[in-house]
Amino acid sequence: MRRGITLLEVLISTVILSVVLGMILSLLVQTSKLYAKTSPYLTGQSADMLALKRMQRELRDAMLISTTSPSPSTWVEIVLPKKDVAGMNVIQADALGNLSLATGSTIDYFLGTKIAQSTSDPTLWSAQASDQGTTLFRADHASQTSASPARWSQATIMVDGVVNPAAVATVTSLSTLSQKTLFAYTPSDGSGNPTALTQLISIAVIVQGTYQGRPVYTPLSTQFCMRNLKS
Repeated sequence: MRRGITLLEVLISTVILSVVLGMILSLLVQTSKLYAKTSPYLTGQSADMLALKRMQRELRDAMLISTTSPSPSTWVEIVLPKKDVAGMNVIQADALGNLSLATGSTIDYFLGTKIAQSTSDPTLWSAQASDQGTTLFRADHASQTSASPARWSQATIMVDGVVNPAAVATVTSLSTLSQKTLFAYTPSDGSGNPTALTQLISIAVIVQGTYQGRPVYTPLSTQFCMRNLKS
């Protein structure tokens, strides 16, 4: 004869199952809250890192670099070496037989504002450089249409929603970071002193996100050596 289940056993099993389900539900709720809290930071940081990686590839290859004054600035201009069809640097020789890199295109990275989107290519914008801008652009210097104010007819957006440098001082959590929190390119020597030409360059970008209706800020910076810079 098979023994049945008593009411006490059912009650004990129900209590144990309720406790386990409660713990699982609590874990899911805490995980969801943590994701909602950190996702704006992760999104902003991902945008920062993508922009920095793109800029690093070209800036590391730069033969010449100049920035607007004062430094750190919101606009940098670089001269890239000429590339062949295989993507390799083109080497040239002068009259004395000395080898050097052939000069290629000139590229501008700048903080600015959008003017109008291209009708033929939605990835391109006409843009104007501005210290109060909130968009990081990349443009071929040949597309610059005006020097004062500086404007380009074909600029690509690298990062949108960059924190306005003028507003950084009002952000308590970032104010202690001083110049490093600005969207800036800062040429410097080994001691961190700004110089006209150097083998080191620092980049810092801040992207603004929102969490529960409040702004959140994600700063990210990097510093690296430039391998082709002329002295």
